[in-house]
Amino acid sequence: MSSPPQAKIPAKMDIVCVQGVWWPELVTEQSLKAVKTFEVRDDDVWVATWPKAGTHWVAEICHLIFHNGDVDKVDRAQQPMPLEFDVKPGDNRLPRYRAAPSWKSPRVLVTHVPKRFLPDQLLGGKGKVITVIRNLKDSLVSNYYFVKGWDPESTLTFEEYLQKYLYSGQVSFTPWFDHVAEYWSERHSQQYLLLKYEDMKADTRGAVIQIADFLGRVLSDEVIDKIVGLVTVKSMKERYNVAGELAAPGTGMAGKVGAPNLMRKGIVGDWKNTFTVAQNEKFNECYREKMADSDLRLGFL
Repeated sequence: MSSPPQAKIPAKMDIVCVQGVWWPELVTEQSLKAVKTFEVRDDDVWVATWPKAGTHWVAEICHLIFHNGDVDKVDRAQQPMPLEFDVKPGDNRLPRYRAAPSWKSPRVLVTHVPKRFLPDQLLGGKGKVITVIRNLKDSLVSNYYFVKGWDPESTLTFEEYLQKYLYSGQVSFTPWFDHVAEYWSERHSQQYLLLKYEDMKADTRGAVIQIADFLGRVLSDEVIDKIVGLVTVKSMKERYNVAGELAAPGTGMAGKVGAPNLMRKGIVGDWKNTFTVAQNEKFNECYREKMADSDLRLGFL
């Protein structure tokens, strides 16, 4: 069996083409099949986003809602790797798609796959899906530093990153425009909750209430306020770092939960500190062309 096509970038995050889509190298034919045939439970919550769009933020909110704001009851084994990630040969960790069947309900499962790659049972109406759409410029900047963070000696420039991840078509998890369009098509479905990252930042309390309502949970004002305080970037970074330090060797948690670049700033508009004027103008032209036929409006151009 031949290996899937690979694309090299000057950082330790190569991508591979599987089933006609480019993925991080830890996504394999086997892992995609496992996700597609995954046994979904009625009370499963799937947080499905393009990378760096608030995935772990929303997952943490869901966990805290389920546990009535008691952060000590959150099972850190359910974080942070996306379900579609496999493990490298010789790695003794269980991939998430094999570990998740043993997790207690209600499960919070995170993924970056396009909607068409979700489990058949989920697409058939079982479980619930929350997706977050974020200003692509901010997601790109966050992901650039995430990729660079895996390789301190990386020579990858932001211009090279934009060419690879935005303009070449060799984009992990499919181009943002296609990825978002698939989930945006479900905006009227009762099974899906579509959130905008910028709206959540502007009114986190309102977002917690909205998510709780979607999950069928009623929270007191005290618990809502507690959750809002627990899901700031600062608070989450501290918890993730501690969880990573305390994780048992071989569980796949050590060094991963607390990865310093997993959560960066969480700031709206931080792209302005990285994009040049020329890069921004080229991006805007590309964005307008790709989104010309979409009624999705994010208001960042």
